Amino acid sequence: MHSRFYNEAAIRISLLPESPLLIKAGGGGLSDIDPTLPDMSFVRCYNAEEEVETIYIPGSSLRGVLRSYAEKLIRSIDPSQACQITSKSCISLKRLNESKLNGPEAYLNSCYACRLFGNTAIASRVRVSDLMPQGPVRTEIRYGVAIDRVTGAVAHGPFEMEVV
Repeated sequence: MHSRFYNEAAIRISLLPESPLLIKAGGGGLSDIDPTLPDMSFVRCYNAEEEVETIYIPGSSLRGVLRSYAEKLIRSIDPSQACQITSKSCISLKRLNESKLNGPEAYLNSCYACRLFGNTAIASRVRVSDLMPQGPVRTEIRYGVAIDRVTGAVAHGPFEMEVV
């Protein structure tokens, strides 16, 4: 059953940001190591082809956006067939965890988004690779401050962020 692909599609996309974009590195990022770097820096990796460090968009970030939009579409058609936002879990996940279901039963007891993007009981059917830049990338440092919506005072800041 798993030895062949019966339905497969490869979709290539190009992302051209129209406004500044920031996808933060996890944790404190490089600013924990080097205080001269911005507080929020773009996620980076080593590009072996060009032998330089470059920014990129992790596939998991794009996959999360795709799943969120798919859940929104499913919820607009039938709210009972999508994961509940407040519980942060699949509507059938409790049933999946209470009884040890095999693969086909777990699939049938999952919502449509979990059937496509996976959950703790079944694997995802969607794979999204990292988005690497094509050509030169221009970054800039922006300065900001977080305002508390209740008190109107400074909640955090000032801070620096690196945007593309």
